[in-house]
Amino acid sequence: MNEANFLRGGALDLNLGKHIDFLAFASQRKIDANTITVFNDSLMIDEDLPQFSSLQISGLHRTPSEIADKNSTIKKTLGLSTGINKRDFSFNLNFVYNSFDQEAASGDQLYEQFDFKGDELLNLGADYSYVLKNFHFFGETAVSDNRSFATTNGLMVSLDRNLDIAILH
Repeated sequence: MNEANFLRGGALDLNLGKHIDFLAFASQRKIDANTITVFNDSLMIDEDLPQFSSLQISGLHRTPSEIADKNSTIKKTLGLSTGINKRDFSFNLNFVYNSFDQEAASGDQLYEQFDFKGDELLNLGADYSYVLKNFHFFGETAVSDNRSFATTNGLMVSLDRNLDIAILH
């Protein structure tokens, strides 16, 4: 996706038969984040709670604040993908789990109502691809543990050797 948003860890990719694939991966790395300290006013806990307000994905460390944000939180990622992959058809089920060593700060503004909150995020999804003559259907649908739902579907049609049409929804 970009130079600063990568995984560091290991993966296992297995063929479980002629057309069945299984992929498992794990990653742990320090990432850049805007960290803030939330002052705890509870009488039960004496510690201030570190949180991050956003993740920095530029990969740049030019200013004092960018340098302070460098490697300030740890991100762990686990994932599984399994599916059927044939020459002109594929269908895969996907699972990705992310955890952070700090919580994402939650805001009260209207534009922040759909922001990620907490320190864990789970995504489940399915993707497909089907080729029928000169038509290529493809898409993915996913849901998050907070019941956020996303889908994208498309069609590419080859009308001529020099002309293709793509439709994405």
